[in-house]
Amino acid sequence: MYLPNTTSILQCARSSAASIDSTVFFIEYVKATGVAVDMGNKESHAFASAATGTCLAAPGASNCRSVKKAWWRNKHATLSCDVEILLNDSADITTSLHKATLAPGDTLEYIENVGFFVVTNLSSLVIDANANTADVVANAADTYLTGSSLNVTGLLQAGAFFRWRFSFNKTAAGIATPIFNLRFGTAGTTGDTSRGTHTFLAQTAATDTGVCEIEAVVRAVGASGQIQSFATLEHINTTTGLANAAQIQIKLALSATFDTTPSGSIIGISCNPGASGVWTFQTCTVTGRNLVKQR
Repeated sequence: MYLPNTTSILQCARSSAASIDSTVFFIEYVKATGVAVDMGNKESHAFASAATGTCLAAPGASNCRSVKKAWWRNKHATLSCDVEILLNDSADITTSLHKATLAPGDTLEYIENVGFFVVTNLSSLVIDANANTADVVANAADTYLTGSSLNVTGLLQAGAFFRWRFSFNKTAAGIATPIFNLRFGTAGTTGDTSRGTHTFLAQTAATDTGVCEIEAVVRAVGASGQIQSFATLEHINTTTGLANAAQIQIKLALSATFDTTPSGSIIGISCNPGASGVWTFQTCTVTGRNLVKQR
């Protein structure tokens, strides 16, 4: 990128109020001789509005500027932003050099003789996880499953998702309809509000072994956050034990809107096997993905 005269400026147009940091490294030359008069200079700006701003001012009289390297980084936690780099040679001539959409944490970079490219934020690779280290027993009552909880304070964004896997068996007692609840709150207990209730078919009075998988996707965050979840249950027996039917059960639940921002927020699962039901969970695991990268 080349600023040839005193009316040439480099600009950054932004589509949102995301926090965009801009840094441009350049060398200034005397046009007549090509002699560098200013080596290794940089100009930095912090933008926080949907507007167009200067990220590299015009060169001095009789000089020109050559951009060696530059980057524009979206520091905002949740807002994406379209960033367009403009070469403004005068009040009437503006050339669009490059445009890119920066998700939170993404960086648009420019390197001389290479060009523009986006460095994607690694937030999509951020994973949190938990698991039980001993059997967990749900005995005829709603039981918060040890190993199923994650503290999600500051980690949620739209598109974050969680997956739980459980393996368990039941005694011959218990014929009620079992219920798995997706719970969100600050206690990490059954006292936390259910944000997804999954009620399965009635059991029968027989021993059985089964697995349950639950997935939850965060659709929105903030004061009007929302979570969509589904749950599946499979078992070894055909029409006895954990369910009075042979097919895989699939249940869906969409939460009402709620505030996802309280400090100490915990997401986890509780299970109620119903009256007389005794379920022993051998494995309880959870992973959370596409979480906000902590900086």
